[in-house]
Amino acid sequence: MTMKLTMIALLCAVAPAFAGEAPMSKAPARTIQTAFIDIPDDADLDNGPCSQAIGRAKAKKLVEECLDISSATRPPCNVANACRLMIDEIKRGCAASGSDAPDYCADFEGD
Repeated sequence: MTMKLTMIALLCAVAPAFAGEAPMSKAPARTIQTAFIDIPDDADLDNGPCSQAIGRAKAKKLVEECLDISSATRPPCNVANACRLMIDEIKRGCAASGSDAPDYCADFEGD
């Protein structure tokens, strides 16, 4: 029991250090236009909450698409996460879906 508590305490102490780190990919910015989302080129998709970068309504739509396509147990589909995390998750899910991918996946090709 002590070993489990020690591991949990260690993980809780280390987790905040990773929470603020930006994703590894630094893809060039471009405007993403989906049926419901228009993300301008100057939006900071890599840092801070997505809701601050593109607005709450647009971030919520990105969350919906992310949750729809993600097969992850704990996907990063949350307005409090960086938009890039969700975009990368959508792209991963779209790639895994192949020919069964939803129409909005075409909006994320080449981003």
